[in-house]
Amino acid sequence: MSTITVKNDSEATLLFSIFKQGGAGIPFYADWIKGGSSQSMKIGNFSRVGVGVQAQNGGVWISDPRNGPSFKAGKTCTFTITKTKS
Repeated sequence: MSTITVKNDSEATLLFSIFKQGGAGIPFYADWIKGGSSQSMKIGNFSRVGVGVQAQNGGVWISDPRNGPSFKAGKTCTFTITKTKS
């Protein structure tokens, strides 16, 4: 089974969901990844996938898988959240 590496470069635990490129229906694979860690995620037989990220299950997308970027097997997706003062 093909995989990508997902790196959560934030302090929050986030829900990462893998979708066929351009899709956002039912995820192929999803898992919670702790802040400051990396994990291998399955992408099945899709040639490219989008990665959706949420701070809570069923929450608003922080990163929407329909709007790119997309990733091929063996690539790394790095997600960074930056908190700024208003």
